Amino acid sequence: MMSAEKSPIKLVFATVALGMGSDLRFVERVYHAGVPSSLEAYTQEIGRAGRSGGQCEAKMFFNNTDIAQRHVPQSLKDFCQQEMCRRELISEYFNSPITHAQLCCDVCLNISKSVKYFLPKLEDRKIVYDFLRAYRESDSSDISRLVLSDQHIMFISETYEFVESVESLSQMYRIPIVIAEALFSITNLTKI
Repeated sequence: MMSAEKSPIKLVFATVALGMGSDLRFVERVYHAGVPSSLEAYTQEIGRAGRSGGQCEAKMFFNNTDIAQRHVPQSLKDFCQQEMCRRELISEYFNSPITHAQLCCDVCLNISKSVKYFLPKLEDRKIVYDFLRAYRESDSSDISRLVLSDQHIMFISETYEFVESVESLSQMYRIPIVIAEALFSITNLTKI
Protein backbone atom coordinates (compact mmCIF):
# COMPACT_ATOMS: atom_id res chain seq x y z
CA MET A 1 0.00 0.00 0.00
CA MET A 2 1.32 3.44 -0.97
CA SER A 3 1.04 6.42 1.40
CA ALA A 4 -0.20 9.81 0.28
CA GLU A 5 3.26 11.35 0.61
CA LYS A 6 4.86 8.75 -1.67
CA SER A 7 2.17 8.83 -4.32
CA PRO A 8 3.29 10.32 -7.65
CA ILE A 9 -0.30 11.43 -8.30
CA LYS A 10 -1.09 14.85 -6.82
CA LEU A 11 -4.07 16.03 -8.89
CA VAL A 12 -6.78 14.20 -10.79
CA PHE A 13 -9.46 15.70 -13.04
CA ALA A 14 -12.36 13.29 -13.06
CA THR A 15 -15.90 12.61 -14.15
CA VAL A 16 -18.60 11.22 -11.87
CA ALA A 17 -17.32 7.68 -12.54
CA LEU A 18 -14.12 8.21 -10.53
CA GLY A 19 -13.70 5.62 -7.84
CA MET A 20 -15.78 2.83 -9.32
CA GLY A 21 -13.71 -0.17 -8.29
CA SER A 22 -10.74 1.99 -7.19
CA ASP A 23 -9.14 2.06 -3.77
CA LEU A 24 -8.70 5.80 -3.22
CA ARG A 25 -7.78 6.18 0.44
CA PHE A 26 -5.70 9.34 0.43
CA VAL A 27 -8.00 11.84 -1.31
CA GLU A 28 -7.99 15.01 0.81
CA ARG A 29 -9.90 17.50 -1.35
CA VAL A 30 -12.76 17.34 -3.82
CA TYR A 31 -13.55 20.42 -5.91
CA HIS A 32 -16.59 20.82 -8.13
CA ALA A 33 -16.57 23.28 -11.03
CA GLY A 34 -20.30 23.86 -11.28
CA VAL A 35 -23.14 21.97 -9.65
CA PRO A 36 -23.54 18.18 -9.83
CA SER A 37 -26.72 16.55 -11.09
CA SER A 38 -28.28 16.02 -7.64
CA LEU A 39 -27.64 16.22 -3.91
CA GLU A 40 -27.26 12.43 -3.90
CA ALA A 41 -24.54 12.64 -6.59
CA TYR A 42 -22.81 15.47 -4.71
CA THR A 43 -22.77 13.48 -1.48
CA GLN A 44 -21.36 10.43 -3.24
CA GLU A 45 -18.69 12.50 -5.02
CA ILE A 46 -17.50 14.34 -1.89
CA GLY A 47 -17.45 10.97 -0.15
CA ARG A 48 -14.33 10.17 -2.19
CA ALA A 49 -12.38 12.34 0.27
CA GLY A 50 -11.51 11.43 3.84
CA ARG A 51 -11.46 7.66 3.53
CA SER A 52 -8.13 7.51 5.33
CA GLY A 53 -9.77 9.00 8.42
CA GLY A 54 -7.96 12.35 8.18
CA GLN A 55 -9.45 15.79 7.67
CA CYS A 56 -10.66 16.60 4.19
CA GLU A 57 -12.52 19.36 2.40
CA ALA A 58 -15.03 19.75 -0.41
CA LYS A 59 -15.62 22.95 -2.35
CA MET A 60 -18.15 23.73 -5.03
CA PHE A 61 -17.71 26.71 -7.35
CA PHE A 62 -20.97 27.90 -8.87
CA ASN A 63 -22.90 31.03 -9.73
CA ASN A 64 -26.57 31.96 -10.00
CA THR A 65 -26.65 30.93 -13.65
CA ASP A 66 -25.46 27.42 -12.75
CA ILE A 67 -28.17 26.84 -10.16
CA ALA A 68 -30.88 28.48 -12.27
CA GLN A 69 -30.70 25.69 -14.86
CA ARG A 70 -33.90 23.64 -15.19
CA HIS A 71 -32.15 20.30 -14.69
CA VAL A 72 -30.81 21.28 -11.24
CA PRO A 73 -33.14 19.77 -8.62
CA GLN A 74 -34.61 21.95 -5.86
CA SER A 75 -32.71 20.04 -3.15
CA LEU A 76 -29.39 21.09 -4.71
CA LYS A 77 -30.59 24.68 -5.19
CA ASP A 78 -31.53 24.76 -1.50
CA PHE A 79 -28.12 23.39 -0.57
CA CYS A 80 -26.36 26.15 -2.53
CA GLN A 81 -28.57 29.02 -1.38
CA GLN A 82 -29.43 28.26 2.25
CA GLU A 83 -27.81 29.97 5.22
CA MET A 84 -28.06 26.91 7.47
CA CYS A 85 -25.27 24.40 8.14
CA ARG A 86 -24.64 22.46 4.93
CA ARG A 87 -23.82 19.29 6.82
CA GLU A 88 -27.10 19.58 8.73
CA LEU A 89 -29.01 20.15 5.47
CA ILE A 90 -27.51 16.98 3.95
CA SER A 91 -28.31 15.02 7.13
CA GLU A 92 -31.92 16.22 7.10
CA TYR A 93 -32.24 15.38 3.41
CA PHE A 94 -31.08 11.80 4.01
CA ASN A 95 -32.95 11.60 7.36
CA SER A 96 -29.83 10.64 9.31
CA PRO A 97 -28.61 11.93 12.68
CA ILE A 98 -25.85 14.51 12.68
CA THR A 99 -22.88 14.98 14.96
CA HIS A 100 -21.53 18.49 14.76
CA ALA A 101 -17.84 18.98 14.13
CA GLN A 102 -15.81 22.03 15.02
CA LEU A 103 -14.68 22.46 11.42
CA CYS A 104 -17.93 21.98 9.60
CA CYS A 105 -18.85 24.15 6.61
CA ASP A 106 -18.57 27.67 5.23
CA VAL A 107 -21.83 28.71 6.89
CA CYS A 108 -20.75 27.47 10.34
CA LEU A 109 -17.33 29.07 9.96
CA ASN A 110 -19.04 32.32 8.87
CA ILE A 111 -17.04 32.38 5.62
CA SER A 112 -19.99 33.03 3.33
CA LYS A 113 -20.98 36.10 5.34
CA SER A 114 -17.51 37.64 5.30
CA VAL A 115 -16.85 37.18 1.58
CA LYS A 116 -19.22 38.93 -0.80
CA TYR A 117 -19.31 38.02 -4.46
CA PHE A 118 -21.36 39.77 -7.10
CA LEU A 119 -23.08 37.09 -9.15
CA PRO A 120 -24.86 38.57 -12.15
CA LYS A 121 -28.15 37.30 -13.41
CA LEU A 122 -28.44 35.68 -16.80
CA GLU A 123 -30.25 38.79 -18.07
CA ASP A 124 -27.30 40.99 -17.01
CA ARG A 125 -24.86 38.80 -18.90
CA LYS A 126 -27.10 39.04 -21.96
CA ILE A 127 -27.13 42.85 -21.67
CA VAL A 128 -23.32 42.89 -21.66
CA TYR A 129 -23.17 40.40 -24.55
CA ASP A 130 -25.67 42.38 -26.66
CA PHE A 131 -23.93 45.67 -25.81
CA LEU A 132 -20.52 44.39 -26.95
CA ARG A 133 -21.93 42.99 -30.19
CA ALA A 134 -23.72 46.27 -30.93
CA TYR A 135 -20.59 48.23 -30.06
CA ARG A 136 -18.56 46.09 -32.45
CA GLU A 137 -21.06 46.56 -35.27
CA SER A 138 -21.39 50.32 -34.80
CA ASP A 139 -17.66 51.07 -34.52
CA SER A 140 -16.44 52.42 -37.85
CA SER A 141 -12.72 52.12 -36.96
CA ASP A 142 -12.58 48.31 -37.38
CA ILE A 143 -10.59 48.07 -34.13
CA SER A 144 -13.61 46.58 -32.38
CA ARG A 145 -14.05 43.98 -35.11
CA LEU A 146 -10.44 42.89 -34.76
CA VAL A 147 -10.52 42.81 -30.96
CA LEU A 148 -14.06 41.59 -30.25
CA SER A 149 -14.60 38.18 -31.83
CA ASP A 150 -17.76 36.27 -30.90
CA GLN A 151 -15.73 34.01 -28.56
CA HIS A 152 -14.08 37.02 -26.92
CA ILE A 153 -17.46 38.70 -26.40
CA MET A 154 -18.84 35.50 -24.84
CA PHE A 155 -15.82 35.24 -22.51
CA ILE A 156 -16.16 38.86 -21.39
CA SER A 157 -19.91 38.57 -20.75
CA GLU A 158 -19.35 35.42 -18.66
CA THR A 159 -16.53 36.85 -16.49
CA TYR A 160 -16.86 40.65 -16.35
CA GLU A 161 -18.25 40.70 -12.80
CA PHE A 162 -14.83 39.91 -11.33
CA VAL A 163 -13.12 42.97 -12.85
CA GLU A 164 -13.27 46.17 -10.81
CA SER A 165 -11.71 48.97 -12.90
CA VAL A 166 -11.40 50.31 -16.44
CA GLU A 167 -7.66 49.60 -16.46
CA SER A 168 -8.23 46.03 -15.28
CA LEU A 169 -10.83 45.48 -18.00
CA SER A 170 -8.45 46.80 -20.65
CA GLN A 171 -5.54 44.66 -19.46
CA MET A 172 -7.43 41.47 -18.64
CA TYR A 173 -9.35 41.30 -21.91
CA ARG A 174 -6.68 42.99 -24.07
CA ILE A 175 -9.09 45.59 -25.35
CA PRO A 176 -8.48 49.29 -26.09
CA ILE A 177 -9.18 51.68 -23.21
CA VAL A 178 -12.10 53.29 -25.09
CA ILE A 179 -13.90 49.90 -25.28
CA ALA A 180 -13.02 49.20 -21.65
CA GLU A 181 -14.54 52.53 -20.58
CA ALA A 182 -17.78 51.80 -22.42
CA LEU A 183 -17.86 48.26 -21.05
CA PHE A 184 -17.19 49.48 -17.51
CA SER A 185 -20.12 51.92 -17.78
CA ILE A 186 -22.56 49.26 -18.92
CA THR A 187 -21.38 46.61 -16.43
CA ASN A 188 -21.75 49.07 -13.55
CA LEU A 189 -25.37 49.59 -14.59
CA THR A 190 -26.00 45.83 -14.29
CA LYS A 191 -24.61 45.85 -10.73
CA ILE A 192 -27.16 48.37 -9.45
